[in-house]
Amino acid sequence: MRLFLLRHAEAVPGTPDAERVLTKKGQLQVKCLVESLSLKALSDVRAIEHSGFVRAVQTATRFVELTGLDLPLLPVTGLRPADNAKRILKDITETRHDRLIVGHNPNLAIVAGRLLGGRRDEVSVVLKKCALIALECAEGPTKKYPLGQWRLLWLIDPSRLANRPE
Repeated sequence: MRLFLLRHAEAVPGTPDAERVLTKKGQLQVKCLVESLSLKALSDVRAIEHSGFVRAVQTATRFVELTGLDLPLLPVTGLRPADNAKRILKDITETRHDRLIVGHNPNLAIVAGRLLGGRRDEVSVVLKKCALIALECAEGPTKKYPLGQWRLLWLIDPSRLANRPE
């Protein structure tokens, strides 16, 4: 199983938090990301899951438009910024198919760190806006590794790419 975690692109500041829309730069960040991505990696993803917050929905929608992938967009409980990351971790460990999740920090960074760090918070992951990290479950959950054993496949940080928006 592969897990792709995509942090939403840049959004306008303000409140209410759930209604913040992508900036022009945020839309360009998604374009930059897609131009750097091999779509073959996503061939077994069945849907794009998101938090339901406008900026996550817009990031997911723009991603689908630019990739041409024919994937449904599904709102998923537990992906909002203030939600407890334990819920999504439990959901991930009970899944056996590839997933692409569009969400927010701190949850996505916590999820990636916990999966890569094993039983303790040994790994700190930094996900900038519109960063996409790919993880692979090498071995399912065991008593010693209740979240399974995961490895980092790659990380794309649009802020470090040559074609990044300024």
